[in-house]
This record gives sequence, C-alpha cells and structure tokens, in this order.
Amino acid sequence: MSRGRGSRGERRDGSSRGDQRRREQRLAASSREPSIVFVVVEGFTDEQTLFNPLEHYFKQAYPDPGLQVVFCRMKENKKDNTGRKNGDITSRAGVTKGNIVDKLYQWALRPNMPTGFTIRDAIRIVQIADLDGAYIPDERVSQSPVACDKPTYHEDCIIAPDEGRLRQRNARKKENLNFLAGQDTVCYDGRDIDYSIYYFSCNLDHFVHGRTRSRASTSLGGLRDWLASTRWS
Repeated sequence: MSRGRGSRGERRDGSSRGDQRRREQRLAASSREPSIVFVVVEGFTDEQTLFNPLEHYFKQAYPDPGLQVVFCRMKENKKDNTGRKNGDITSRAGVTKGNIVDKLYQWALRPNMPTGFTIRDAIRIVQIADLDGAYIPDERVSQSPVACDKPTYHEDCIIAPDEGRLRQRNARKKENLNFLAGQDTVCYDGRDIDYSIYYFSCNLDHFVHGRTRSRASTSLGGLRDWLASTRWS
C-alpha cells in the first residue's frame, strides 16, 4: 500500500482517484473562458463551402488559442441522400418568432455541443440562411399544372405543388427571418450570446461546387470578397 492512500486507491480523505480527477475537471471547466463560436447552416454544401474560411476568420478574430468553431445542422429533419440531416429552421411548421430561439438550441446547438462544454461557453452564434424565394409576392406563387414533389424557382415566380401551403411557408419564413435579423444577442441559461444571421446565395454555393446550371454569375473571388467585406462584429 502506498503512503497516504487507503485500500482500493482511496486517499486519506476517503476520496478515490476518480473523484479527484472529476473535481479537477469541474474546477477546470468552471475557470475556463467561453470559447465556442457556433455557425448554423442549412445544408452539407454550405458547411463544405464556408467551414475553412470561417474557421480561419474566427480563430484570427479571437485570441483564445482554445477557441472551437462548431458548424451545426439541424438534427430533427428529413435526411438527404448522403444520410446527413439538413434543415431550415425558419420555415419549419410550428416554429414561430416566439419559440425559434429555443428551437435553435434544441435542434442545432445542443446536439452539436462539444463534450465537456455547455451553452455558457459560447461567445457567438452565426446563422447562415437561404431565402428560398420567401419574399416573393403571393401573386407570383402559382399552382403547378402537373403533379410534382417540390417547388421550382424561376426568375419571376415559383411554381408550387401546393400554392396555398407555399404561401403559408413564405409567411412563416419571413416572420422568423425578420425577427432573427433584429436580434443582436440571444439568451441561453441566463447568458446573452452575440448573434447574427446572414444570407448566403444558393447561386454562389452551387457555383463553388460546380453546379453551373444555377446561372451563378459569381466566382470564388466573389466568395473571398464576400468574406472580406462582411462585417462579423
């Protein structure tokens, strides 16, 4: 038996080595400065496109060497053909400006929280959103003359499988986007966290990934310019 310890690895105060280790971990966690930037995106290609430049930007912008940039996509939504889960929280049925901040935490932030951290460790939340034609006038939404599963987007109109439902979605999405655009902070667990939401063009996303049929007129240089000119503060 080693000096200063009891049987089964116990110390003189009756605690085990595991208890001591857990106390040390709790102490480290309690003294740790907040060190997470969350970036909420809607799809896998958004993450592919933006992860490297935004991780580089935020690690340059914040001096904390332990800063983590965590990209999040929605947990509770249908899966795409890669098996990954994507989602647009602003258009989800049942999501309103009264509960969208809580839903953002439940469906995006909490499921992607790094082990050993809590929402109180976050210093910033950045949300990247598509508009999906939500601001188009209702009269520009038309019923498809043939059966289809998804709306088709044109330069001056949207052809929908159910025009009534699409108009409802647009109204819901606009209300949520307008609300989020007016927020500088969101409050979780009694802590105000810096928040901002940005529009990311699907045309630019498609161009970066070689999907040239999107009629994109931007370039990778445009992506660099957008990142350089966007005010993240």
